[in-house]
Amino acid sequence: MNSLSLGGWGKGYHRNYYDLSLHVAPINESIDIIARAFSSGVPYLEDENGERSQDDAFIEFILNPNKQQNYKEFSKEFIRNLFSGGYSYLYPHSDNEAYVRRLDQLMSENRPELFVLNNDYIEYPNDEISEFIYSYKNTQSTKLFENVLPFWDEVQDPCNYRVGISRLCSLKDEIDNIILANRAKTNKIRQSGKFLATPKSSGLTNQIGMQLDQPVNLKDPNYKQRDFIEDKLEHTGLAGGKSITVTNKEMTVMNVMESIQDYSYDDEIKEDKRTIKNTFGIPRELQNIGDDVAKYENRKEAMSELFNILILPLATNFTETIQNHYIPDDNRKFVLDFSHHPAFEIAKMKEEERMTSEVNRLVMLYEKGIITVNELQDKLKSYEII
Repeated sequence: MNSLSLGGWGKGYHRNYYDLSLHVAPINESIDIIARAFSSGVPYLEDENGERSQDDAFIEFILNPNKQQNYKEFSKEFIRNLFSGGYSYLYPHSDNEAYVRRLDQLMSENRPELFVLNNDYIEYPNDEISEFIYSYKNTQSTKLFENVLPFWDEVQDPCNYRVGISRLCSLKDEIDNIILANRAKTNKIRQSGKFLATPKSSGLTNQIGMQLDQPVNLKDPNYKQRDFIEDKLEHTGLAGGKSITVTNKEMTVMNVMESIQDYSYDDEIKEDKRTIKNTFGIPRELQNIGDDVAKYENRKEAMSELFNILILPLATNFTETIQNHYIPDDNRKFVLDFSHHPAFEIAKMKEEERMTSEVNRLVMLYEKGIITVNELQDKLKSYEII
């Protein structure tokens, strides 16, 4: 691993956290769960009456933030950078600087675009932390921090508050264990079926071995008895298509994998995988580690928990930041709607159950004469039941 210290905590363990997140399975799986949930949000502008609409240039822009990505791809990239590197920069851009926020120019060749900058290519080279170098596709450019929309995952780096501290910093041992275990497992598979043959110690003179080194014909002293036996075994098919070597010494043969053939590296690193997924806030029912099996309803409950704790607060920060940059004076509110997600079925069911219970309670109070029919009707109207 390519370690690099930039004088702060954010890059103290690894230089390329984004790349690392793609190559260590439990990290990739954790971020993918969060990214798929976040990217399922549907963008709307919501007025003060709760009415939502997508009929606006701003929403058209969000649905296709740049020429290469739609919203789903863009938002997954945002999450990948945020949760691997600890921060994420959104970069407003246009080939015509005057069009950077001109949402009325979406059909122009120089249309406004919004990109996610890859953390692996960002570097603050010195104490002048108001600007950074972005190296991408063999090109370098200097960008001002004030021109990006920054997001931080958990905390900002105390040595450079423009960047965040990656969650992966605390997982060095677990990540190393998983990488080493995967290498060991690969070597175990490659060595499977291999045997090692070594001369066996013996205090007796090996007369057979001496005879095997005698030539078959004195006219060809290099063609010995053991060569003759090898050829006979191979030509007659007794070798079964395999190579046979006849030695002139007694040999001991051992299976090179015998001592570890029953060793399970997956079991050894199971807790390391769980620690990683816990660090990313993935509920146990969604972790898919070892023999973990969760019912569908339990998985929906867990996903609902993930939305409430992580996705929804992040979505609020995301929408408010982007709206304040592009349409700060619009009285409507930029929102991401997740209500169609299966995780919200549980919330709907619980709300329906709560409402049914409340209606039954009101009817009981009416039947007992505790409330009047008008009071009952007023309550039902307030709940929008009638």
